Amino acid sequence: MRRPGTAAAAATSRIVPPNRFRWTPRLVRLLGKIPDEKLARVAGIDPMTVLKERRRRKTPASQPRRANVQWTREMLRLLGQASDYQVAAELDISYQSVRKKRVELGIPPFQPPRRKYAGFRWTRKALRLLGSMSDKKAARRLGLSTAPVTRKRQALGIPPWALPPRVVEWTEEMLALLGSARDSDLTRRFGVGENLVREKREELGIDPYAPRHPWRDKELALLGTMPDRHLAQRVGVSVHAVRAQRHLHGIAPFGGRKERHVWTAEEKARLGSVPDAALAREFGLTREVVKARRLGLGIAAAKRR
Repeated sequence: MRRPGTAAAAATSRIVPPNRFRWTPRLVRLLGKIPDEKLARVAGIDPMTVLKERRRRKTPASQPRRANVQWTREMLRLLGQASDYQVAAELDISYQSVRKKRVELGIPPFQPPRRKYAGFRWTRKALRLLGSMSDKKAARRLGLSTAPVTRKRQALGIPPWALPPRVVEWTEEMLALLGSARDSDLTRRFGVGENLVREKREELGIDPYAPRHPWRDKELALLGTMPDRHLAQRVGVSVHAVRAQRHLHGIAPFGGRKERHVWTAEEKARLGSVPDAALAREFGLTREVVKARRLGLGIAAAKRR
């Protein structure tokens, strides 16, 4: 006859394996003092075991000490003639050694010479390009870099080029839908920016969409007695709302396990028309499930606008 608690102990041992190696104080003191591979040979264990124990104790790894740099005259002549990173790569030493030696000798850091555009003549045709397009595009046309074009435009007080604001023709149907759904959903439906939808809604004094379904006692009593999608259709809410109420009251799903989603013809038709994440929120599924179904039907993903 099995003793009480033996089954629970066996299950716990399978979930959390015991630490089979005993770390002595001497081995603990060597953590981070010598390389993990060397300590593993000393203790007769795997190097991964040493790495895990060192990370568990938040002990940094041992860093091999570099020999002191013996600076020669040729090496000192390179300081300040190029960036410290370039000098360090050329001499095969650390960047900190190069910077420390340069600061110690009072040598200023390397400054690359600026390109001079004194030879460029700003004609009337060239000046007309300033502000009429982006500085990058104007510089590409004039054969210059972006910096001198931006400085010239700012010196003349010309504002930067910007895209003209998009004019949206708001129909009565579009205005009637404001506030009845999320701004992001209306953005995809209208084909405009979300900021335009939000600004128009705030201009008309319409509150944002905030679904509030008053759950009655007889509706709460149905939680877990049928699939969530069936109860959502019956109550008139989304599957996500039903699942949230079920989790809030600690009620297990119908059947005691996760329900298998049955795809309808309307849901299949919407695959690829909007991003998978949006459909996942609407259908109460994960994005991976929506993506797998879309790929199974050979439907391409929706392109971002």
